[in-house]
Amino acid sequence: MDMKTVLNDILTAYGLLLDFDAASDGTLWSIEIRPKEGATAYSRPLIIAREGPVLRLAHYTVSTYDIDYDPFVEFDMSSSDWPVISIYRFHTGYQCFDPNGAEQDEARAFIKEWAEGLVERGYCDASHGVVVGMGRGKAKL
Repeated sequence: MDMKTVLNDILTAYGLLLDFDAASDGTLWSIEIRPKEGATAYSRPLIIAREGPVLRLAHYTVSTYDIDYDPFVEFDMSSSDWPVISIYRFHTGYQCFDPNGAEQDEARAFIKEWAEGLVERGYCDASHGVVVGMGRGKAKL
């Protein structure tokens, strides 16, 4: 399963696919999906943000002093195969990827595993979550 398909399924489930597709003009479009009260399918919010051809996906947890993103991934949507631009993981740090480089295979393996986890945990089912934040504007993420 690829992230493009999973993201399409998530946005369709929440009725936001057309809004997402319309946000290709460079303005920042973002949503945050949190589990519904009492839902047990997943616990970490999912952030989906688009700024022109750049897609950012992230999970986060709130720690004592900060918000910890893990993972935080950027994709280049201007290419049909959505190459990974960068991945940030809390314990391994920030990695940049050449869109045509051999390390894309490593990045894609991680993304495939994450996409499968999103499906397994129910992020594609709107009965488990709620969109709590939606933004659209000129601000940079």
